[in-house]
Amino acid sequence: IFPNPANDEVNVVSSEKINQIEIYNLTGELMKKSTQTKINIADFPSGIYFVKVYSETGTQIQKLIKL
Repeated sequence: IFPNPANDEVNVVSSEKINQIEIYNLTGELMKKSTQTKINIADFPSGIYFVKVYSETGTQIQKLIKL
C-alpha cells in the first residue's frame, strides 16, 4: 500500500488477485469500499486510516495509512 503518507490516492499492489479493499477511520466507520487497486482519497480529512485488503484466496491484510 503506497504512498504512505498519502495525499490524493492510495495504490494497492499484491501478488494475489484482490477482491475488495476497505478503508476505515479510527472510530471504525467504513469510509470507502472498492475493487480497484487505485483509490481516490482526496476528500478524506487528515488522519490515520485502516486499509483492509481481501484477496481471492481469502487472505486478509490490514495496514495503517496516514493522510
